[in-house]
Formats: sequence, structure tokens, C-alpha cells
Amino acid sequence: MRILPLVLFFVGIATSSFGAIQKGLIEVGGLKGKTSLLNAQGKRAPMSRGMTFSEGYRVETLVDSTAELLLSNGSIIAVTPDTLMEVKTFSQVASPLIVAGK
Repeated sequence: MRILPLVLFFVGIATSSFGAIQKGLIEVGGLKGKTSLLNAQGKRAPMSRGMTFSEGYRVETLVDSTAELLLSNGSIIAVTPDTLMEVKTFSQVASPLIVAGK
């Protein structure tokens, strides 16, 4: 199994309409096969479409599984089969254009 540490950091130029750095949010999009979300203590839960998480979680896909992750900054991550990916840091510039859960 491949183990991928993931460090996401979105930096922009702060203007009057943009604020300070904030923690990003990740939403589960499409899923195929068996996928799991592990918290910082290692507690495993099956992933389901629409669930959200942030820093400190790990995403695991088995041999025939994939996951699509939708980041609150508009980015998309495709997690390939047989992967363990840790979200160590995910920060972004606060913006009125970023709406959690939308």
C-alpha cells in the first residue's frame, strides 16, 4: 500500500475582501469500493458521500477502491486504489467565496 502524506496550503494575497488564514474543509464526493476514514486516534469509519472532515484524518482505499475529495478551496483530489493518505495540514485564505458545505 502506498502511504502519501498530504500537506495542503493555499495562500493568496490578502485584500480587504479576504481575511486571515483558516482551516480548510474536505467533503467526500464520489466513492467506489471500500473506503475508510481514520481519525487521529486511528478509529476507522466507512466513508460515505457528503461526509466532511479536515486536518488530522486519514483516507484509506483498498485495492479496488477510489475516492474523490472536494476541498473547500475548489480543488479536487482523486485518491487511487490501495492508498493511505493523511491530511496533515490544510489551510486557506478566508474568503466570502468559500462556503462550507456548498
